[in-house]
Amino acid sequence: MKKYILVVCTFWVSALIPVMGQSFIFNGDTLKGSICMIDDSLQNDTMLIDADTWAMAKDTTHGWYTRGDVKIKTTLDSIVYFTSIGPGKGGVYFTYGTPDCGDFVKGSEIFKDFSPEKYELAIQGPDCLKEGDTAVYSVDPIFTKNLGDFIGIDNYYWNINQKPYPSFVDTIIYVSGDGSSITFVAGAVSGNDSIVVNFGRCNQDESKRVVKYLGKAAPKPIVRDTCIPFDQTSLELNIFNEEYPDLVYTWDYNPKWEPSSYPSHDNNSQKRYHTILYPDTGSVGVVTVTASYGDDDACASAGRATFYLSRSWGKSAKITPQEVYAKNGGDFIKFQLSKDSVPDMTPTWELPKTGWEQKPGTSKYQFAYFARPTNTTQYKDTIEVWANTCNSKDSCLAIVHMAPAKVDSISELTCLESGKTYTFSVEHLEVGPQPTGYTWYINGNVVAENSSDTYTDVFTSDMTSIAVKSLGQNGWDADTTQIELTYQPEPPDSIIASDTCLFSQKEIETTLRVQTPIPGQTYHWTPISNWNMSYAHQNPNDSSIVTYSCTSALQGEYPIYVSASGLGDCSLSSSKEYSIKVDTIEWEIAYQYSWWSKKFEFLLIYQGSVPDELITANWYANNESTYTTTDMLPLSQLPQALRAEFTIGGCDYSIPLPNSGMAAPKKRLNQLEDIPSLTVYPNPAHNQLLAEWEQEGKFTISIMDTEGKIIINEHVAGRKANVNISSIPDGHYIVVIRGGRYYSSKQLIIKH
Repeated sequence: MKKYILVVCTFWVSALIPVMGQSFIFNGDTLKGSICMIDDSLQNDTMLIDADTWAMAKDTTHGWYTRGDVKIKTTLDSIVYFTSIGPGKGGVYFTYGTPDCGDFVKGSEIFKDFSPEKYELAIQGPDCLKEGDTAVYSVDPIFTKNLGDFIGIDNYYWNINQKPYPSFVDTIIYVSGDGSSITFVAGAVSGNDSIVVNFGRCNQDESKRVVKYLGKAAPKPIVRDTCIPFDQTSLELNIFNEEYPDLVYTWDYNPKWEPSSYPSHDNNSQKRYHTILYPDTGSVGVVTVTASYGDDDACASAGRATFYLSRSWGKSAKITPQEVYAKNGGDFIKFQLSKDSVPDMTPTWELPKTGWEQKPGTSKYQFAYFARPTNTTQYKDTIEVWANTCNSKDSCLAIVHMAPAKVDSISELTCLESGKTYTFSVEHLEVGPQPTGYTWYINGNVVAENSSDTYTDVFTSDMTSIAVKSLGQNGWDADTTQIELTYQPEPPDSIIASDTCLFSQKEIETTLRVQTPIPGQTYHWTPISNWNMSYAHQNPNDSSIVTYSCTSALQGEYPIYVSASGLGDCSLSSSKEYSIKVDTIEWEIAYQYSWWSKKFEFLLIYQGSVPDELITANWYANNESTYTTTDMLPLSQLPQALRAEFTIGGCDYSIPLPNSGMAAPKKRLNQLEDIPSLTVYPNPAHNQLLAEWEQEGKFTISIMDTEGKIIINEHVAGRKANVNISSIPDGHYIVVIRGGRYYSSKQLIIKH
């Protein structure tokens, strides 16, 4: 908190102080005397402080300072001499203070009394007002040389700030913050009205203000008809300012145009003024009409209006042709605008957004276009030509119908087989609007109308062509796309082969033939790589029979195809397939003589891949009588000839014993191999016998008695067997397991 100390001042300012101009005195915090100072740098004024203030301040740090357009000349203790240095307001201040009491400031604002003419001050704003105008008036502010302290005079006082307003002011809208501008809505304005502004509180007399006198503005003329069709040679311009009967109108027009008169007509007791113009055929005119209250009206230019009289096409302009049908593929169409005799018209041609392309080098009244449809082109569109006339757009239209996208290709099926069902479909479309449907034709006759993009039917050789047409809107369809149909010759019915099974690594020869050849047809067989193919048989000219031969064919299936030519539209028929199968298995008959039973056992063995199935053979001895291998033959009953016949994998086999007429029996054990890691258990066995080995394959397990009679004979696949022996009596037996080139036997004791 500051402490305030009362200092008693015994000093008194006497009348010895010279007084120049006006004097001011501080009385405590209140200024005594006039506050207006003449704006004249030669005028000096004084200011002093009262004795009480001086008594408190004289022994402190004290001094004088000014702000704004005021300058200190000299100071003498409690007296300051100052002068004006400009029109802006200012201030004179006395400051004093002590560390204990704080700072004190005594001072006064100084206002100015000046003549506005000296600074060329004027009211800025419109000279002419009419009722309803929003008017803004302002005066130039007076700026101090000491910006930031005081700017301008202390205030502006307008004579329309108080109510009631003058008659030409309807509503005050806005007065600026410093009062230098005012905005209002004008009421009924007369030629004697004025606006007055006073500059600050020191400039209240008649010589210290600025006056702006206002004029009465005539309303702008209203002309409604400013459009002249090309086929019209005269125009009546009417002014509809009936509420201002005292107005005088002056016309100014294009020199090419000839006005007939400026008469006035009485319309329901109101004046309507008009003029009749005869325009030049090709010109666009400019007409200026000025309204005033007489020749001496200062605001005559305020009621002036300029009108641009434009040409319009009227109803006679048109495009030919007015309706066009365009197909795909670049149709060329030329459009002509009928009003090409008007030199001042600059028409603009406007194409549809997609589907058209302008031909270069065409004139502005004649345009040529190519139809360039895309997939977004519309079925129906317009070609438009227009010009900006009469502040609007005159236009002519031509209707353009676009064909749908034409079928580019049909899924072409060649060499049809007569009597079969086929489906044809639209494969590709050209560019253009997507079709709404399709019409299909067979031999030129409609078979499906407004159908889908596919057509299915049973086709016979009397159907020679198929065609399709894309459908559009309102009958504007695309052209038809057609293909010719061809039919193939009758294919071979089937193939017959004399030899159905052949074996690799041997000399092979097999003959194939078409089962039912058709006279007049030629048959074409496909060759096999590294095989010989020939027609060298009883009738070499008969292509329905062919012989294939090979000296060392590998295992596999060799496809054979045969097709026919002749008796049809196409070169070849569809083909028939036959497969020659070459096997790798080589079969032999082996025999085993048992010294235990003193009998022979004959076996089938093979070399090559494992057969697809287990083999059961029919055996034939000597006179082709069937021989059962379950009855083992003693040495005295050996046949002179022996063979085995069986079928496996679709192939028939007949395997002879190589040394027919066996005069002296030989053991053929060297042909056979023991089964690897064979185990037969348990031994003695009770009800079940188990056998296991390492070699994967197909085997036969037999249990024989000591006389060589086979009691059990079972086929197994894999590497083990489980045999039920519960029905075999106790005793000594032989277990024989054989398969392919493998043969093993074990003695077995059965004991229940």
